[in-house]
Amino acid sequence: MKIEVFETTICDFIRSELHGSRNLAAFGPGDSLFALGLDSLAVMRIVAFCEEEFDVAIPDEDLMPDNFENVQSLARLVVRIKSDK
Repeated sequence: MKIEVFETTICDFIRSELHGSRNLAAFGPGDSLFALGLDSLAVMRIVAFCEEEFDVAIPDEDLMPDNFENVQSLARLVVRIKSDK
């Protein structure tokens, strides 16, 4: 599966489930997740979504800000974990 598919799926989840009062119509894979003002609960919802959607287990040691800077970095993490299986 191409990384773009992971990015699109994660972006769609964020737009549909985590929008709150934010307008995320133009949100894309390279946009900062931190700039959205997501709290720790929202990040954990994204982690749970990725684990279920992509059949991966994200180890605690990978729950660091660098892996959640944007959807691109998160998609790279998921691809790396899947390739290690």
